[in-house]
Amino acid sequence: MRISRAHTDARIFHLTNSEPPRMDLVGRVVNDTLGMDGPRLTPRLSSTSEQTEQLARVTRFFLSYMRSPKLFDRTHTDHAAGAESSRWPLERQGIERYVRWYLEHGDSLARGVK
Repeated sequence: MRISRAHTDARIFHLTNSEPPRMDLVGRVVNDTLGMDGPRLTPRLSSTSEQTEQLARVTRFFLSYMRSPKLFDRTHTDHAAGAESSRWPLERQGIERYVRWYLEHGDSLARGVK
């Protein structure tokens, strides 16, 4: 709402979290939620199991974010809505909610079903 009411000529507003969770925490939460042993992260898939393929399918979009940090210019967003509006630290419980939601909806998202 703040952005839509802001008096600005800016037209591009990056809505990103200024405090994203660490990948090691996300990995632990995902593995704990799935009941799996610790992750073994590799630069490329080393298995062609059905589970590996399904995981690759539902996480494909996020792979570029996992490989290198993505930096977005939040200058317009911060000016229109305040820097605090982009601050959304995620602890373990918040990540668990995302993981559970994605487990329920991820397959339909991977197929492009809305």
